[in-house]
Amino acid sequence: MFNLELISELNGWSFAGTGMLIVFGSLAGLAFIISCLHRMLELYDRCLEIIKIKKAQFFKFLVEGLKNKLRISSGLREYAVTLRAITALTGEPFHLSDLIRNAEKRGLNSPPPGFIVEELLKANFIIGDDSRKYRWNQRLCEIVL
Repeated sequence: MFNLELISELNGWSFAGTGMLIVFGSLAGLAFIISCLHRMLELYDRCLEIIKIKKAQFFKFLVEGLKNKLRISSGLREYAVTLRAITALTGEPFHLSDLIRNAEKRGLNSPPPGFIVEELLKANFIIGDDSRKYRWNQRLCEIVL
């Protein structure tokens, strides 16, 4: 029962040959993938570096665009820095009336602090919440001031 004629009659040689070809092809494919793995990893690293560079360039472009869009006069910028220092002493969040009163106590009367605060509100340097308390827009202040 276990002779070579039975294997030949039932196409056993073709099954054995096909099986060997499948195994050999799979092993050759695996060897090829392993041999190319270092190149694929280098390409992946290069792509990550390019993405980082593009992100940095985009962020720089965005910051420059914001700076150009949010140009404020140097006088208003100086007042904004001074008002930020005042709120640093009193703490955030703050009421606008307290900020204006503290600015007037420190001698900021020309132009009126109310006008300066109104301009800073229009430019979104000072943002409010539902409880009528206000904060400095930290991201915007870091970029422009």
